[in-house]
Amino acid sequence: MTQIPHLYLQCILNDSRPTCYFVHPDLRRLNGTHVIGCSFKLGESVGVLQFIRLEVDIDFVVRKHPASHYAPALAPLLSARENIFQLRSQGGLHIFAVVLINNAKELGQFSQKSCCQNQFSRLSGEGEDTCDVERPESIWNPWETGLMMLLTGNYLQYSVNADSYYRCVRQ
Repeated sequence: MTQIPHLYLQCILNDSRPTCYFVHPDLRRLNGTHVIGCSFKLGESVGVLQFIRLEVDIDFVVRKHPASHYAPALAPLLSARENIFQLRSQGGLHIFAVVLINNAKELGQFSQKSCCQNQFSRLSGEGEDTCDVERPESIWNPWETGLMMLLTGNYLQYSVNADSYYRCVRQ
């Protein structure tokens, strides 16, 4: 039987920029044959949680990235398709997860789905698509971000309560 690991947040203030690390505690099999954590090649740090408050912060993560692994934490306001594409296309292998902060205070509308969920489906008996991204008048979801489709594949995705992260940064 294996103990179930938990990730802990360890936050520091670095150049007036809050940086939180996912800290992975030591994990030992109950028979003592395997140790994961301190002997992990990245040490105990599994990655850096980087708060994305402005679009400039996205540039910092994709271009400068002084640490080896990042998990950008985005507010829904910045979870636009363009920003996610920039993280995926320019982020390379050092972005391993995307954290969506559950904070909709400054947000008018938001949808994680695409503008045409079933773009290539047709209604029975009709000859044209029911939703076509090329025809704005036919779009079902005008507030789309496409996050459900963009954050698939190798990306881990988390939706978290913002208050717990901000408390961690303030400590």
